[in-house]
Amino acid sequence: MPEPFNTLGYDQYRDVQFRGDRSFWINEKRGFALDLLHAGFIYEMPVEINVVEDGIVKPVTYDPGFFDFAGLPLPSWPGAPLFSGIRLR
Repeated sequence: MPEPFNTLGYDQYRDVQFRGDRSFWINEKRGFALDLLHAGFIYEMPVEINVVEDGIVKPVTYDPGFFDFAGLPLPSWPGAPLFSGIRLR
């Protein structure tokens, strides 16, 4: 886990927010949308996220643009998924 995400406190981690306009399926009539959660704080083990669309598994490529970092420096950890999980809403 790169700095500063390996040393975030609770308040700093809570401030890292997924951008709602980037939710998966937000404009589709599925009855839910998928948000990504960022790794950091106590979520030290990043995970890979895949979605299945039309029967095809597609990995979600990490993009710092998915998140509002509330003043934290953007992560630069090439090739690594810095996701800790998902939220369905």
